[in-house]
Amino acid sequence: EIEALLLSATHAHLGCHANGLTYVVPISFAYDSKRILGYTSAGQKTAMMRENPEVCIQVDEIKNLGEWKSAIVWGRYEELHESQAAIAVGYLIDRYGPIFQDDPSPDHRGREIIPPRVDSGLGERIVYCVHITKKTGRAEHP
Repeated sequence: EIEALLLSATHAHLGCHANGLTYVVPISFAYDSKRILGYTSAGQKTAMMRENPEVCIQVDEIKNLGEWKSAIVWGRYEELHESQAAIAVGYLIDRYGPIFQDDPSPDHRGREIIPPRVDSGLGERIVYCVHITKKTGRAEHP
């Protein structure tokens, strides 16, 4: 169930800790069965993950109080460059591209659509992954 949730979820919360401060922030991500892949601009979370690369990510799917799934993964942050970054961005565009279509179709691959944030001028852009070292999850089913 953890694997299925990581593959289907569209958002998560990333937790990081550095210099006595804990920070939790929502993220968009893709999962490649080994790593969480992300794309962001420079800011507080990237500064903190550079300082302390040990992070956790919480993913959930909540239908109601009696039907939900939640998973937490722990891992190590790494910035990706060159071909590894290009591969990661491909996963992200495949995952989120169809969401940005006006009329999505199941046979239309996401790489044919470039989400607005990927194509905009945001300053320093950072492609990263979290190498998963541990996973846990819980669920409540009716």
